[in-house]
Amino acid sequence: MFLRIMGVAAVLALVGTGSESRASSFFVNPSHYDLYNCEQLNKARKETAARVAELQGLMAKAETGFAGALMSGLAYQSDFLATRGQLDLIDQKRADNRCGPLPEDVPAKPAGPETKSKHKRH
Repeated sequence: MFLRIMGVAAVLALVGTGSESRASSFFVNPSHYDLYNCEQLNKARKETAARVAELQGLMAKAETGFAGALMSGLAYQSDFLATRGQLDLIDQKRADNRCGPLPEDVPAKPAGPETKSKHKRH
């Protein structure tokens, strides 16, 4: 437990220096997305961006409570930095692969009402 607290404290110290992107790169394997194609990178980016947004919301919620900044840092900061580092790496790999702009999310069309036969055959 002590080592975990010290690790989080070290991460917070790195973040406190204003170099969040540099700190987040410590948590990411730089070769993780090397073999991904653009479609896989786009999917990974969508999922990772959703996780970053979720963690930002959780951190904001935690900061409203007692000792909020400390609790937010202890609970979510390391996960946020790791996920943010993944997102940065995915963006870098997309640029390296010249994947172009991100595809827009097209909402799925709702299924139309089922046509029911008025006459049933037996």
